[in-house]
Amino acid sequence: MFYDILNVLSLILAMLSLVMPFESYYKYKAGDRNKGMKQTLIGLSSAVLVLLFQIMYQSHLVKINDMASFENILPIIEVVLIAFVVLTLIMNVLAYISTTWIQD
Repeated sequence: MFYDILNVLSLILAMLSLVMPFESYYKYKAGDRNKGMKQTLIGLSSAVLVLLFQIMYQSHLVKINDMASFENILPIIEVVLIAFVVLTLIMNVLAYISTTWIQD
């Protein structure tokens, strides 16, 4: 039961971490740099938690010797998590650059 919740939490946190760079950008543009930084930190923290939850879930599959599920899901999870990390980092870097280096 706990490990099923990890997958749901991973999806929710993944969506949160992909939305936060946009929220951060709008907070910066509104002149509230402190809230913009908080949004960035929330987004990056959410991304770290997504990775942690997926590692915990994969570890659980190994512990219960569910190798069929592990072997079927691991290549997909690997590709999705790599794309997720790259996308999250790019979005946060672009939000940071557009708010700090580019002056209106």
